Amino acid sequence: MLPDNRSLAKLVIIIVFPIFLFGCSTNSAGLRSDGLLNWKYADLRALDPSDTQEPDQDLIAIYTRFVGQSFQIRIDFLSMDDYFGSDISIALDTNFGGISLIETRDSHHILSDIDWDFLIGISGTIAFSILNSHNLPVDGIETFIMIDQAQDRMIISLPRTFLPVYLGHTNIQVFTTSRETGQIIDQIAPVGIDTPPPPRAQVLFEFWNTFSAASPAETLRSWAGAHSGPMSSRHGLQYLIEAMDQTEATLFILDPLTPQDLSALDYIEQMPRMKSLIERGLLIFPVLDNDQRSGNEIVNNWLVDEENYKNSLLLKRMIDKDSKLFYNGGNDYAQPTKEENDCDFIDLSMHDFLFNQIPISCKKLLISSATSPPVKPLTIGGDFRASFLGNPSISRYFFEYIYEHPWIQILTAKDLGNLGQSYLLPKSIIASISSQPYLHTQQSTNQLKIAQAIELLPRNNITDLASEVFNLITQPENPAIYSLSAAYLGQVGEIIAAAEWADKPYVIETCETDLDYDGVNECLLANEKIFMVVEPQGGYVPFMFSRDDEGIHQIIGPTWEFMLGISDPSEWNPDLGVRADNRQILGAFQDSFTSWNAYQTDVKPGAINLLNAEGTMIKAIHLFENHTSITIQKSEVEQFYTYIPLAVDPWVRFSPGWGDLYTQIATLFSYTWGLRGGETVTIGANIPLTVNTFSDSKDQMLSAEDPNYDYAAGHYLPYPMSLVTINLSVITSIDIHLSQ
Repeated sequence: MLPDNRSLAKLVIIIVFPIFLFGCSTNSAGLRSDGLLNWKYADLRALDPSDTQEPDQDLIAIYTRFVGQSFQIRIDFLSMDDYFGSDISIALDTNFGGISLIETRDSHHILSDIDWDFLIGISGTIAFSILNSHNLPVDGIETFIMIDQAQDRMIISLPRTFLPVYLGHTNIQVFTTSRETGQIIDQIAPVGIDTPPPPRAQVLFEFWNTFSAASPAETLRSWAGAHSGPMSSRHGLQYLIEAMDQTEATLFILDPLTPQDLSALDYIEQMPRMKSLIERGLLIFPVLDNDQRSGNEIVNNWLVDEENYKNSLLLKRMIDKDSKLFYNGGNDYAQPTKEENDCDFIDLSMHDFLFNQIPISCKKLLISSATSPPVKPLTIGGDFRASFLGNPSISRYFFEYIYEHPWIQILTAKDLGNLGQSYLLPKSIIASISSQPYLHTQQSTNQLKIAQAIELLPRNNITDLASEVFNLITQPENPAIYSLSAAYLGQVGEIIAAAEWADKPYVIETCETDLDYDGVNECLLANEKIFMVVEPQGGYVPFMFSRDDEGIHQIIGPTWEFMLGISDPSEWNPDLGVRADNRQILGAFQDSFTSWNAYQTDVKPGAINLLNAEGTMIKAIHLFENHTSITIQKSEVEQFYTYIPLAVDPWVRFSPGWGDLYTQIATLFSYTWGLRGGETVTIGANIPLTVNTFSDSKDQMLSAEDPNYDYAAGHYLPYPMSLVTINLSVITSIDIHLSQ
């Protein structure tokens, strides 16, 4: 794990030298160290390419300015790991006349390109001198020198009353020379101290795969994770956002933050910060079109104001300009490919980052971008899950470096707009359209059928749920999930059936309908208030909905409705269909995945009975006006656990502050779960119940992930689920009562 903060940082970070020449005691007002900082782009005079073998001898920028009664010079190096590596000469031409000859070590000489009147010399041993054009020392100048090793810069502050330095009349040239030979190592061409600044390097911070938040555990790992990222260290979106916030850097997120993502940010109380960043133009991401998303309320209530929507449309237009770019029509997007020269994709040295240094190769890219016209934006970012910039120490230092080097310009939405149609986003967001996995012909046909069926549904909460789940399955964040998601695609048909019932409730008692397109019939059991699907394969209830005077409610739902790929990928077995992911809970009262039964069905008025082939398991489901009862009989002696996954009104999570709306009451034999002032469900049984909820770790969600903390089991449940676990006895009776 990376050491905290900068415990292994460079040995010397900032050194301040008050140097009194020849016993002079002048007034040092205005020469304090804080007056040496806060340099602006307007102070920049010249840039120089990286053109020497040793980074600590490589000059890359020079700045000049007046601050109060002081004249200040700043010199940027490619690196200052060894600031004793060379001698530095600064020639100032302030008047007519002067000389060009500069004496270096051991009586060696070099020639400047200007006739200088004053020569400032700084040797590798930090010996300091100021000479006039007669090569005589200038007496009585109090000088401050700051060597900022972390930011690779040297700043010299001199009282302007002792040097005739005037705007429009003073030129400056800087050299580094060898301590052994006295010969020139690097130089910056002469420039006036009021010369307009040269063009800057342009950088664009853009990331994808920034945030995953289907469960509290995934949210915390993605936001402020421990032992994650490419270094198995602290890593998360929080650290990137904190660094860019502190340095006023604009961040482009290329994959849309979904309503589900935003609801998770609300749950961990981060929406005020996110809204502030958006209002300041520092955070920009594509906003899904209204007809292409569910949970519109969460976006409209929290994030989308006119300015952000305009910026989002600008970003989307620029991405959409070429069919090969990131978006492939609508909200169907492929994973971008990396740009070989982009800063975050270079072969980075672990040593560099352990010592909080930006790799030399990355710095060279930045300076090359500025000094090799025409200036082209340099992309910094990429797949955030693999980015070093998710590490707090690295991101903080990286953004500080850019902030402290005004020759680097961070592009904003306004800058992108000003670049107009001539600007194409970098190759890093060019998609490989062929990366979309090949769908089996039958799966593709079913996908089309389901999409068309959703379009024809009456508009209600269950229809929105069907659309949301369909998008989750057909457009997973991780393409590797496709091998699992296809197994759940057909079961969206069960939600479609519920949406149709909710529009016009009626009594249904049948096991003669293939709802999930698998060629095997499922059962429907419904009255005017409750709707249930019963799966004979595994003997479970995947969905249960209800309808009352307050509206439509979901009661029971599978974990895959909210989250795909729960178990370790090494354990996935797509050949098992819906059982491919062994940690999914497919519904209430399901068999164990290792003791899976194909049940015979017996339909009775208001009831469906399930019997396995061996006669060792019977499940009797009875439906009443506002509750249902289930009796499970088994002959096996061994332990047999079953579950009731409660998903009460999951669309509530698209409302601000939703995480505090759920409430529970638990006793040994009963459990009530639901919404304050809204729908609740009470489970009663003849044996003890064990309960876990997504909110079990609510208090811990406001801190970074703690690898030493034993999080409750509900921490790993999808939002907004509560899970009742039952250790079945020989005869188990369960009642499910809905609020009136």
